[in-house]
Amino acid sequence: MGANNTAVFTNLDPGKYTLLVKAGNPGGESTTEAATMPVCIKLLFWMTGYAYVFYVLVAVFIFWSVRHRGIGRLQPKFAAESYF
Repeated sequence: MGANNTAVFTNLDPGKYTLLVKAGNPGGESTTEAATMPVCIKLLFWMTGYAYVFYVLVAVFIFWSVRHRGIGRLQPKFAAESYF
């Protein structure tokens, strides 16, 4: 907590949390009852199922394109050898 009435929480796992807030005066005495606020932390977009499907598709495309390029380079060589 700071002078600007903000709170920063890092490294929270995705899930549902309840934030409990209690006000106080400068003397340290609490002046009100605690207030609660539900907080929901969602998965980061690069950790979702859609992202993993995208990663697999990109890997398959890269493998396919490298293989296709290699076969394309070898086809003229095999065609020349089989002609004679």
